[in-house]
Amino acid sequence: MTAARTIAVWPSEVTAPFDDLYDALDSLLPEHHLDAFDDLDGLPDVLSERSPEAVVLVIDPGSVTSIGDRTIATVLATLGDHPDVSIAVIAGDGYLGTDGVTDASCLLGAMAVSGVRSLALRRHRPGRSNVFCVPQSAYDTSTSLRGPIAQPTETVDVANALAFLLDETGRYVSGDVLYVNGGRHLFSSHTA
Repeated sequence: MTAARTIAVWPSEVTAPFDDLYDALDSLLPEHHLDAFDDLDGLPDVLSERSPEAVVLVIDPGSVTSIGDRTIATVLATLGDHPDVSIAVIAGDGYLGTDGVTDASCLLGAMAVSGVRSLALRRHRPGRSNVFCVPQSAYDTSTSLRGPIAQPTETVDVANALAFLLDETGRYVSGDVLYVNGGRHLFSSHTA
């Protein structure tokens, strides 16, 4: 019997509306074991002791206090030292100017995109680096419906995108930003 492949996920609990993200991902990737951790400072230990195939970081678009701007740079630098570990960062699309959001929130999204793209240039397969941008306003659905697909982003949408790129099906995709936001990014000149 083949040993389960490990995906380290941070934080251990995701807030609404994506609070069932890990359950959805677990059902889509049954051959993987999701291993949650909460202490970002302990990431080097997670990488050395648990040997994950991938690390998923969920930067809560509704609360930029969940990860500091210096912390994301430190985390990505740590992951850069492990070129075989795939990275998936979920961030808000507020850096595109799609909603009236705080400067700090916009900077976090931009830092995630820039950092992950830079890592993708320096790394090699099988380690991949991708960012998933969800509506910054996913936590306020009254403004998240703006876009060609006028419905809120649901947990299953994010889980399906993650499963595609964490599994073998997406093994040749790296350095990309996947917008799981119903096409809201099409209204921004930053994606032209």
